[in-house]
Amino acid sequence: MPPVNPRAPARTSTGPLPLIEGLNVEITSTNQGWISIVTRDGAAIVRDGPTPAAPWIDRRAPGRIAAAVHAAVPAIVRRAIRGALDQIFAAIRSSPDGSGIVSPAVARAIGATVRVQIETCDPPTYLVDLDGGRSLLFGSRDIAARRPIVLNERWLAVHPREPLNASGNDFGAIIDYWLSIAEEIDPTGDASPWEGAAEGLQIALAALTVYPTRDGLARSGLWQEPNGPLWVAGRLVRAALRDAGRGEDDANFSKYLRERGLIVHASTPHRVGGALIRAWGFDPDIRPEDARIAECAALDDEGATP
Repeated sequence: MPPVNPRAPARTSTGPLPLIEGLNVEITSTNQGWISIVTRDGAAIVRDGPTPAAPWIDRRAPGRIAAAVHAAVPAIVRRAIRGALDQIFAAIRSSPDGSGIVSPAVARAIGATVRVQIETCDPPTYLVDLDGGRSLLFGSRDIAARRPIVLNERWLAVHPREPLNASGNDFGAIIDYWLSIAEEIDPTGDASPWEGAAEGLQIALAALTVYPTRDGLARSGLWQEPNGPLWVAGRLVRAALRDAGRGEDDANFSKYLRERGLIVHASTPHRVGGALIRAWGFDPDIRPEDARIAECAALDDEGATP
């Protein structure tokens, strides 16, 4: 096993380390990240990085670097290159220099990371798969705030006897690595927390009568203005939000509807008889034409099949 160069300046470079068949590898920490350079006779043949994680704690690094070296020197078997890199990285991990360059918390978290996925919902969620079949789930607020207590609690929940004790800087370094390898995937549930409320509103509207005059707002809650929007009484919108478990006065719902072109006019109070009824101006297409949709939804809620 090749020794780690004891003269390598801590937190800067490992110095050239013998790799295989006259090749050397040097790993350097820069302001942009970690850079691994493989040389032959002093000339660089492979440059890997910059990457957010030190290669000896990143389980992807040995295979990635070995593939690049094999492409540059096909005569050397990739498996042999990978084995030589594994030995070097194991030596660094077990050396005082290695533990001094990368904090134990960062090394453990990154070393245990198998895969990172970002569910592209609104807001996105981050799923980190760890070795041993464990996983960590974070919201966008967790990732943005980078509060170490969040990571430490999640970690302890899946490693009850192995606290991580990560600092704020540790969590930042770990997040940078996770984001660098993350893959975006479609959400497993609603893409937005407002999808359920919008769907419930559409189903409710399908069962109601649309009136061609303003008094429809007091009767069914719906008034189709000629050549204009479908006015929906605010009470129907509030009921849809309430049924979806959302706050009745949350402005984010109207923002969601506007972004999707469903609202075409801001909410406006309309005088009906002696009362003022506030209504939302929707695109008429928001209401399904087939009223049986509401009947099917009611049967589904009861556990029956239409």
